[in-house]
Amino acid sequence: MEKQVNKKTRVTIYIIFTIILIIGLFFYFERNKPEDPLNATYIIENQQILLKDGFSEIEVIPGSASKQITSVLWTPIEGNLNSDSFNDYAMIITQNSGGSGTFYYVVAGLGSSEGVIGTNGIFLGDRISPENISIENKKILINYAERKEGDPMTVQPSVGVSKYLVVENEQLIVEE
Repeated sequence: MEKQVNKKTRVTIYIIFTIILIIGLFFYFERNKPEDPLNATYIIENQQILLKDGFSEIEVIPGSASKQITSVLWTPIEGNLNSDSFNDYAMIITQNSGGSGTFYYVVAGLGSSEGVIGTNGIFLGDRISPENISIENKKILINYAERKEGDPMTVQPSVGVSKYLVVENEQLIVEE
């Protein structure tokens, strides 16, 4: 009889321990969903671009050798863009379709309970010279150099530009 009680006690303890472990793991993973802006979808020129490890490669024409390469330029900047409790991110993305141009965009990755939600991209220019990006007071600040109006694309960018961008209704817009 005593052996049966010990066996029942051990089985009960094992079941309780397993239930507690499962509940604990559920809450751990629910709270710690990955917030990874390098693995999110962004909208560039009305096209959804799914980044994987900060990179995307899409055939320009199905079956062709021409590829549209999209990649994150630097490490994403972390900050707060929309007053919630999740981390948000600002990034510069480049896009190249095999020609001589390299097109630069700013995007935001908004943290949420579901992970990172990517915004639309704001076009900065072709073959510009990015200097830095930051998040300050719920705004993205981007500094870069572009060419003087009328300069050929062979001329180095030399005109400093600063833009502030804000998030409104999960859309990135230039603050005027």
